[in-house]
Amino acid sequence: MNFKSTFLSLCLVFGSYIAISQCTPDASRTTPGYYTTAGEGKMPDAQIGVAYNETITIVMFSSYLTQNVDSVILKSVDNIPSGLTYTPLSNKILGGATSCILVQGTPTDPSQVGDKKIAFQVDIHGGPGGAVKLPFTENLDLKILPKSTTSIKEITSGEFAAKLFPNPFGQKTNVVVSGISSKKISFEVFNMVGESVYFNNTIVLDANNSFEFDKNELPNGIYVYKISDGTGTSLNRMMISEK
Repeated sequence: MNFKSTFLSLCLVFGSYIAISQCTPDASRTTPGYYTTAGEGKMPDAQIGVAYNETITIVMFSSYLTQNVDSVILKSVDNIPSGLTYTPLSNKILGGATSCILVQGTPTDPSQVGDKKIAFQVDIHGGPGGAVKLPFTENLDLKILPKSTTSIKEITSGEFAAKLFPNPFGQKTNVVVSGISSKKISFEVFNMVGESVYFNNTIVLDANNSFEFDKNELPNGIYVYKISDGTGTSLNRMMISEK
């Protein structure tokens, strides 16, 4: 292989890597702030030993403390858990512009389980030509969950039972219900703080008393799902672990 073809191959390899590592901002966000799939100012829960991939959309303000913002320079991201890395679309964001940061990896340190504040350290450049420099810190909340030491167990309560195949799962799983008295059921998913994150009360089971569940935008983590047919209820645990 000559030098020219070798150089071209390296460009393709590194170009592919950069493309994969880049994030895409959420175009629906237009108000200044830091946003993730969990909302503003917070990140989806992460878990020890479970792959994590999240894009933080940043909509930069155009003025700060009576000064017009020329640009904002990202200096560092502090308190990020071991095993996670961050890749900004650019270290420089113009005032009023939108950018993003990709956070990915697998948390590895059990001692870091608990509530964290990920600190984004930036310098705000304002005034004529960006002559005024002001340090600023933006904190995002992140909860680190402990590693699951056993396989996901079904926690059944009521007149019937339900199982997921597979569980844990990535994008989709098959929910099989037994002992059901009706083909029409409701299906609700809760996060680990008890908030309802998904609800569908129009599900009709197929001939095998099953249906397919697609996680859609739900981030990786442990959830509790509830199935009800109007006479009984089954509470079960599931884990989303998309690579």
